[in-house]
Amino acid sequence: EWKKNPDSVTRVNVPMKLTVSEPDIAKSIVPRISQYANTQNAVKKSDLDSNDEFQKLMERISRNTRIPQSNNAVGSRKWYYERTRNQFQQDPERERNSKEFLRQYDKSRKIDKADFGKYRCMILMLPHRIATSREDCYNKYFKPMVIEKWNKDRDFFNVGYFKETVAAAILYKKVYSEIPKRDWFGNRSSIKAPLTYYSICKLFDMLDSKGCRLNFDMIWENQSVDDVVIRQIANIAKTFSEYIDRIQANGVLITQWFKREECWNDVKKLTVEMDPEMGKFAIGKSEYENEKKKNELTERKSRDINSIVTLTPAFWKQLSLWYEKNIGPLSAAQSTLVKQAQARSSLNEAQIKKLKVLIESAKQNGFQNKELSGLELKD
Repeated sequence: EWKKNPDSVTRVNVPMKLTVSEPDIAKSIVPRISQYANTQNAVKKSDLDSNDEFQKLMERISRNTRIPQSNNAVGSRKWYYERTRNQFQQDPERERNSKEFLRQYDKSRKIDKADFGKYRCMILMLPHRIATSREDCYNKYFKPMVIEKWNKDRDFFNVGYFKETVAAAILYKKVYSEIPKRDWFGNRSSIKAPLTYYSICKLFDMLDSKGCRLNFDMIWENQSVDDVVIRQIANIAKTFSEYIDRIQANGVLITQWFKREECWNDVKKLTVEMDPEMGKFAIGKSEYENEKKKNELTERKSRDINSIVTLTPAFWKQLSLWYEKNIGPLSAAQSTLVKQAQARSSLNEAQIKKLKVLIESAKQNGFQNKELSGLELKD
């Protein structure tokens, strides 16, 4: 009716409840409002984390990270991190230009938070945790690990971390589609998922025992997995399927057995020959750790810049006035820097550091502003 006659809804009143909260308690109260106020639709625990800083960071990285095949001919293409349920379908950018949106974010390159947690647990070689359920894997295992790591070293979560997880997703999807094509697969469709993630974790464990890791960068760069890797994992899956047959023959309920750490311990003991060509697709642990440190340093610098450039012109104006009144006039160099920041001009790393020192000095002398909440100043 509205499409035919837009004026038909002009007299409609929609009641709304507005809750105003202080910024410092919003992070804790907003999820609770979502949890207790929504009685019409089922709310999963993972849905309540949509506004976490980690979730926002992964979303931001996904929107700013082009896949290597992007070029002028095909345009910018990216992986879409779905921070909230059905976000891919309801994204405002899709509403504005559906063709352009789907060119950038194909549905096959969508990853939601629960699957993201599954792939991280796969990288960490925890297949028995993945076997519980998507929600349990996310809430009981992945989320606590993120919280602990975030509190200790938030720079661990960076572009490299995101790319590595996407590479694991590419690997999982490829193996999941290839395993059923093997002659030995038979009628094992009901255990295709465990065959996939257990076999991948087994490969990771085999490489780990040789002081190596799978080269996720190679998968990210190619957005595909080499046949050698697929063949190796398929051979592992065949051996694993034979193990499953033996377990079932003993009357064990296999779906429950997959959730037991004993199952994973047994799988790690299975003997599978390593393809000599696998060395081309692995990197040493020391090389991996060095690359990880580079990614963390890049993230730290990026966060330093973002923490400053996102401050509003009103903040810089208030800082200047406060500084002059309470400490003294800004130096010519300081004044120029503040004006650049206020005008949202481009700032280099050295300028960012000087602005951070200026803000820290003002803060220590009593300067207060709501935009300082959550702002990290000390290196």
